[in-house]
Amino acid sequence: MREEEKQKSVNPLKAKWYKKKRWVYPAVYLGFAAVILASVLWYQNSIGDKLNEEADPIGYDERDSVPVIADAEVFKSPVDDKAVQVQKKYYDSEASEAAQEAALVFYNNTYFQNKGLNYATESGEPFEVKASLSGKVVKATQEPLLGYVVHIEHDNGVMTHYSSLADLQVEKGDTVKQGDVLGNAGMNLLDKESKVHAHFEVRKDGLAVNPEEYFNKSVTDVPDQKQDANKTNTDATDAEENADVDPAEKNDANETQNDDASPNENSTEDEDKSGA
Repeated sequence: MREEEKQKSVNPLKAKWYKKKRWVYPAVYLGFAAVILASVLWYQNSIGDKLNEEADPIGYDERDSVPVIADAEVFKSPVDDKAVQVQKKYYDSEASEAAQEAALVFYNNTYFQNKGLNYATESGEPFEVKASLSGKVVKATQEPLLGYVVHIEHDNGVMTHYSSLADLQVEKGDTVKQGDVLGNAGMNLLDKESKVHAHFEVRKDGLAVNPEEYFNKSVTDVPDQKQDANKTNTDATDAEENADVDPAEKNDANETQNDDASPNENSTEDEDKSGA
């Protein structure tokens, strides 16, 4: 009887111990499974890295890397003086009759369409004219009707033109950054009525577009321009090509320019095709 009682008193304790330790075996199995899974993943990653290193895509190594430009440069006004305002706007064929009339340039008893923006102050004081975009100076010279002119070449067939300058602070071949001073506003023979002013144009494929439509936009936003061969625009191009400049007027214009600031070069290029 005592042995049976002893066995009865022991067995419940053993059963209780086994019940408490039942989680041990599953935990061990899960641990082994985790180790095996980690080993498989590590092996797969190592094989993948090795394959990537050994791979030799055709032409990949020969291609130049293309930098990603986070913030593309956009057109800015060529003047940052608050006293300077737009005196004469671009001639828009879709504008009102009054707006079109205000955008005409009168020279040699003929009216011409203004192909850019004229900037001036109410007081008539000169002011600095700056590069609207970074680019390369492809022309910097003095011309009979337009005074000192600067042409800057940009990407995508876009050029900016600056004229009616009193002097030049850049030369042909210079690389300028946006905001660099090109010269000071002056006077020209083509648009005497505007007095001291600066003329600014944006051209795509050689044709002028309205600069105000592209301020704060990049050169890629300027659409391609297709010239209609049957269409003849009456603008300052004709004035520049056909005008017979009076020598006396030319001398008067030269007196208003700062000749000392002109770059020392004899330009062999054609006359500027810009507006006033």
